[in-house]
Amino acid sequence: MRYCLLLLSLLASLRPYAQDFVPPLGIPLRLTGNFGELRNNHFHAGLDIATDQTTGLPVYACAEGYVSRIVVGPNGYGKALYLTHPNGLTTVYGHLEAYGEGIAQYVRAQQYEREQFELDLALAPNTLLITKGQVVAKSGNTGASAGPHLHFEVRRGDTPLNPLACGFTIADSRPPELSHLYAYPYWDGFPAQAPKSYALTKVGTRWQPAGGVIRVPGRRAGLALYAWDRQDGRENRNGVYRMEMLLDGKPHFRFQMDSLPYAKRRYLNAHLDYRLNMESQRKVHRLFKLPGNGLGIYSFLPGEGLLELGPGVSHEVEIRVYDYSGNLTTVAFRVQSDSLGKPSPKPYQSEVAWADGTTFEADGIRMELAEGSLYEDLYLNYGQEKGSGWSDKYRLGDSYTPIHREATISIRANKVPERYRDKALVVNVDDAGRRKTLGGTWVDGYMQTKSDKLGEFYVMIDSVAPVVNSVNLKAGQWVGPKARLSFKISDNLSGIKSYRGEIDGHWVLFEYEPKNSLLYHDLEGTLEPGRHVLVLLIKDERGNSTERRIAFTR
Repeated sequence: MRYCLLLLSLLASLRPYAQDFVPPLGIPLRLTGNFGELRNNHFHAGLDIATDQTTGLPVYACAEGYVSRIVVGPNGYGKALYLTHPNGLTTVYGHLEAYGEGIAQYVRAQQYEREQFELDLALAPNTLLITKGQVVAKSGNTGASAGPHLHFEVRRGDTPLNPLACGFTIADSRPPELSHLYAYPYWDGFPAQAPKSYALTKVGTRWQPAGGVIRVPGRRAGLALYAWDRQDGRENRNGVYRMEMLLDGKPHFRFQMDSLPYAKRRYLNAHLDYRLNMESQRKVHRLFKLPGNGLGIYSFLPGEGLLELGPGVSHEVEIRVYDYSGNLTTVAFRVQSDSLGKPSPKPYQSEVAWADGTTFEADGIRMELAEGSLYEDLYLNYGQEKGSGWSDKYRLGDSYTPIHREATISIRANKVPERYRDKALVVNVDDAGRRKTLGGTWVDGYMQTKSDKLGEFYVMIDSVAPVVNSVNLKAGQWVGPKARLSFKISDNLSGIKSYRGEIDGHWVLFEYEPKNSLLYHDLEGTLEPGRHVLVLLIKDERGNSTERRIAFTR
């Protein structure tokens, strides 16, 4: 009874606005992503609504209010709109193709006044008023979007809420799906061990591992489940809404995706098994809480969700997995202690307690981790490889160990000549061989930077200017009055920092799409017929620049 009352209280706290909002699109809502879904380094903060691989659908204001923020950028949500409503909530519409009438004119005026494409504007309440159901934008595919869709959020302050509490109609009669259970053995004062996986099969109405029993060594064990959900008419995998684990018939662990403060979204890397995700792309839900996990979505946590084991100990476990529509999938099995002894730990150079910050220093490198950077104790391996490049190569742990706060990395770079110091930067290579440039500044003979990953680090030089190639404009070409002038731009190492376009000495609006390496300008009908000169100036993060001049006629 207490459990039911708590659940009803939680749902009631989220539903005062359920009758206030109309859907943001005028088509049946089908999801390519839902709230709380496990993404890379963050929980998904809203709904991704399918637009049938098209752009340009009208996007409606869910309620009356005003435009409180406008963001225009090449990454993230691309073109995004924030509407604040009388009930104190804010709705967010992302990856837009264009803004609605009035809003579009305001944005364009701001871009030309500031002479920049990218904007992040906070608006006063009386600047742009909105009515319920007003067309405020067109759906698109801008920013870090993998395909056309509308990203939609509901926020209270800086905390995203589950938009499904608005009462939108989304057909879903399919229960959550799952495939594997994972068991993590724990010993006191011993590095965490790799989990053992158990394939799950359906027996009657429930799922279970083979034989209905798993055996786990160690004094304690943590469990995790690989599970997902699908809505009717969609085959993509979305996230689950709630999981709860009963131990010997009593509540032992639960999480529920109702709200996720933005400041805590990176704790996803403690909620899932980060290493397993990086190695196999399996995003599993832990059913126990790591000591450095600061999320507030959990309840019923005797022993932080861990199972106490020992000789002759046996537990009955039931895991219930729900989607937001109430469809249920159940896993049931027994856990027994295993007689296997404690394994030998792998060698490591430094141990860092999860609650502590640390400074690790070796020949030519220093790493600083602030307090709150770790989810569990870190057993750090270190390696150094003498190189013929601009610095030695240093290995600090591996990139499959998650850190919550960026580490400060300092590398001695005395091989870099004075003339190249402004071109130097730090590079991180992860365990899959992917290279990421981290920039950096000179501090007392070291190149210093921040990194959100461990792994391999070294110094490189970027003295190569960006590459600019015209897609559809040649010197002397005649173009129509409203043609699109497109260019492909790229950089070999540090990345594109800035771009500027002028026609006849006047700034013009170029939009940048990094995912397509595309920079483009839509000619205005006000451009006079005759000869014109386009000038593009592209700079990378290390100050290398490329200028292109092309004369054309209109």
